[in-house]
Order: sequence, then structure tokens, then C-alpha cells
Amino acid sequence: LWLYIAIIAVAIIGVVLTVLLLGGRNNNDYTDATDGLNTSQAETKDNDNPTNETTAPAVDTTSPSTEEKQVEEAFDLFTYCKNFAIEKGELNGDYSIYQQPSTLYGGFENEYFSISYWGDSDMVEFCLHCPLSETQSINFYLRMRGGYDHKYEYLTSKYYRDTGESLRSATGYIDPSVFSEKYPLSCDEYYGSSDGQTDFMEESRVGICDVIKCLKKFVEVEKMDCDFSDFEFVNF
Repeated sequence: LWLYIAIIAVAIIGVVLTVLLLGGRNNNDYTDATDGLNTSQAETKDNDNPTNETTAPAVDTTSPSTEEKQVEEAFDLFTYCKNFAIEKGELNGDYSIYQQPSTLYGGFENEYFSISYWGDSDMVEFCLHCPLSETQSINFYLRMRGGYDHKYEYLTSKYYRDTGESLRSATGYIDPSVFSEKYPLSCDEYYGSSDGQTDFMEESRVGICDVIKCLKKFVEVEKMDCDFSDFEFVNF
């Protein structure tokens, strides 16, 4: 009986010891594996960022900002018109001129529409040349001088064709955002007789409107790399 009891006791003790030994070994293996993983991660983190600071994304200071790109890519209307006149026009003294019958652009018979660039004054000029008789003509000019600053200079001139002597002329400025066919044309300077000045200014208003209408068609017919909207005459 005692022998049986002794054998059972030894067996129980052996099982208990085995369970305890295996449990302790498994715990040690788990701890070692976890420590190894943590150590590896810590070493990698420390190597990548020795100060343990959060790494901010790199900023490319050499690339222009969106705003700068928009400024760089803004369409330069004056320069484009200048180059257009130089490339398509013929050199005539100190200016280049490209001139065609105005009928190509919706104008009237025996009239001519042109774009010119004057190098000395750095001016782009659109002109509607209108012969009135064998002795007299009237020209209507729309000008961008020294770059486009959202306003146009105009000039109307009635003169003798053979000598170029002026009979009447008027100059002033046009705001394209408000000017229309019904908008009165004021002048900063006027040359000629005061008699008939009112009629001449009305004739000038109509002529400048005709220049703008021809310009609108000119952009389309000549397949310019810009839209008429770039000229900002919103009422035409």
C-alpha cells in the first residue's frame, strides 16, 4: 500500500514539476522575443531620428508656389500684340504695320484695319483708316502704350490726304469695362475749330466703336492666341 502511495506521489510531483518548468520556459521565450522586437524597433527609430523628434515632410524651396506660377503664367496681352505686329507686319520707318481691308473684319468698303507697333514709343496701335473723299480722310486709333494697364488711349484725326495737315483731332482715354456704343466719348485734348466740335466727337465715338467691332472679328479671323475677352471690352 505504502509502495503504491509512494509511486503515485512521485508521479504527481513529477507532473507538477514538469508543468512548472515548461510554463517558466515559455514565459522566458515570450519575453525574449518581445524584448528583441522592441529593441530592434527602438534601434531603427533612433537611427532614423537620433533626437526622437517627429520628422516633418521636406519642403521644396526651389519650386515656385501656386501664386507665383499664376503670376508667371499670366497672359501678357501687350507683348503678344506687339510680337504679332512685328512678325506679321511690314517694317515702315520706326514702326511695323499689318494692314488689311476692313471688310475682312466686318468693316465697310474702302476702309482699312491695321495693327502696328511703334518701337520708339513702345506702343501697340489698332487703326481704322477711312477715306472720306479724294482730299480728306479720318482715322480712328485705339492704343496700348507701354503695356496694357486696363485702359486704352484713343485718337481720332481728320486730315488732308495729300499733305497730312490736320483739320480736327481729339485724344482721350477709354475704360473698357464701362465703354459701350451708348457711352459718351470725352476728350482730354481737342484740336480744330470749336464750330462742329460736338459733331466731330460724335463721329469719333462711332468710329472708335467700329474699331472695337473690327478688333473683335480680327481676333477670330487672324486666329490670334488670345480671346477678344482679353481686351476687356465687356459691352461689345
